[in-house]
Amino acid sequence: MARRAALRRRPPQRLSIGGPNAEGDPLLTAAFFHSRAYSAVDSPTDYKLFVIGRTGSGKSALLRQLEEDEPEKVTRIRPSELAFRYITNKNAIRMLLDLGVHLEPFFHELWRHLILCQVVRHTYQHPTEEVKRSLFARLRRDQAANPKAAKRLASIDKLEADFWTDLEELTHEQIDTLVESIGAEAGLNAPGLPISLGGHGERTTTSETRVQLREKFQRVVNDQVVFQLRALVTELAESTLESEQHFTYLVVDDLDLTWVEDSLANVLIKCLLQVALEMQPTRHLKILIALRTNVFEQLEVGREARGGQEEKLRSTAMILHWTHRDLEDLVNLRLAAESQRLHLPATLSLGNLLPGSSQHGIQPFRYILNRTLMRPRDVIQYLNDCLDLCATERPRITWNLIKAVEPAYSRNRLEALRDEWKDPYYDIDRVFELFRGRPWSFDVATLYDVSENAALLLSEFAPSSEAAPFQGTAWLTPLCQRIWAAGAYRLSHLEQVRPLCELLFYIGFLGFASRPRQEATYQYEPSDDFDEIYDSLGDDAECSVHPAFRLALRMVAPGGGSD
Repeated sequence: MARRAALRRRPPQRLSIGGPNAEGDPLLTAAFFHSRAYSAVDSPTDYKLFVIGRTGSGKSALLRQLEEDEPEKVTRIRPSELAFRYITNKNAIRMLLDLGVHLEPFFHELWRHLILCQVVRHTYQHPTEEVKRSLFARLRRDQAANPKAAKRLASIDKLEADFWTDLEELTHEQIDTLVESIGAEAGLNAPGLPISLGGHGERTTTSETRVQLREKFQRVVNDQVVFQLRALVTELAESTLESEQHFTYLVVDDLDLTWVEDSLANVLIKCLLQVALEMQPTRHLKILIALRTNVFEQLEVGREARGGQEEKLRSTAMILHWTHRDLEDLVNLRLAAESQRLHLPATLSLGNLLPGSSQHGIQPFRYILNRTLMRPRDVIQYLNDCLDLCATERPRITWNLIKAVEPAYSRNRLEALRDEWKDPYYDIDRVFELFRGRPWSFDVATLYDVSENAALLLSEFAPSSEAAPFQGTAWLTPLCQRIWAAGAYRLSHLEQVRPLCELLFYIGFLGFASRPRQEATYQYEPSDDFDEIYDSLGDDAECSVHPAFRLALRMVAPGGGSD
């Protein structure tokens, strides 16, 4: 009897529509929304390779669901397990970087080597010794008639010796081989390589200039063992993938985490994208790479002309985009799954969970979406915050609840925006703070005043400044040049602040309307919309901070009205 009473007193389970991250989302599989983007990811013939989106837009969720749906066909490369941080710990690598030697050819071939090795090893999971011997025996037979058979057979021996070690060891091995080659060419002991060049205590030999050293070491980089193994590994992978039943999805995610020194991250990522593009014709193989929007834009893909490759990289990128209907369907799927999990007497949906329209005719779900950047994470967080205050047995979200959770939600979203864009826009939150306490909708004159204050952040380098030194000089200086430039008076206020406005629009913080009381246009993903929108603005234009961030900045309604 006492046990039965204790069970009755057990608090109800928490009602939730999922977690903020794919890694810890209990409803990801049970309530997965099969979007058009997922159809493209899952399709063996779709040409899109790169899944691009802002934080919380569902990139990782797509790839994890693919693993769930195709467990035998998906293999994953985790950058954090490749020991790339090991690269910059080597004196030889630092020396090459100091000399200006291009490491891209080596990184390019290293990625190709790792990808192909992973594909083969995925097909032959837990191979017996007999299977291992048979695989390389066939490769030797195929090379027997090659005019360079002796050299090829020696390379096969080396490839076989290390092939079944993990990718971290393979990475280590190739880096060590490069370091040894550099040491041999320099006539120095490879592990130490006690050489210092340039502005770090210059010491060059009398017979060789920096240019000569750079050319010499560039040849070494371009002639590494990993290049010599390329044909063999490619043949091994292609023979493995001959049959359609061995079709493989190779997935790379988490490239925005700390897996390599910042100075090399973009170079390595761009080499990876180029390799994926070059390997696209490989039969029965699809490489999928998830990348955050700001990282993809830092690569400046499409801004360099190199035989059309940059254009191809951008054309094979799929930008994740969510509509009102997509997000509504996603939430309803999750509510239904949660109702089943908790054995609720009735299946929940937005229709029976949310209140009716407000006295101003505003639909509650539209109100919530207007305070998001149109991505799942924002919607899930807002509704979860509301559900935390609801009774589990008969949940009902009221307008009072929607308004009650908004201040904390707004603070969380502003911090998330800062975290998303602080690299490369260091201290961007100092610019956000310039809007604190102002009306959330304002005219061009106010916009110019805020932009002037942003330009003044650059003066905080002066030792006498009371504020902490501003860390964003590199990015903010060019955005404010028009404000301080000689002859700035010839430009309108809109033209002077245009560069800064483009950034704030691009990240979703600021929106624009061509006239007062017109609904502002905000940007949720990169596109070419800014120029068209900004060029249409005149002296009576109105600027608005996105509703997601207004309460966090304690902004007030213009003219004393209500939001």
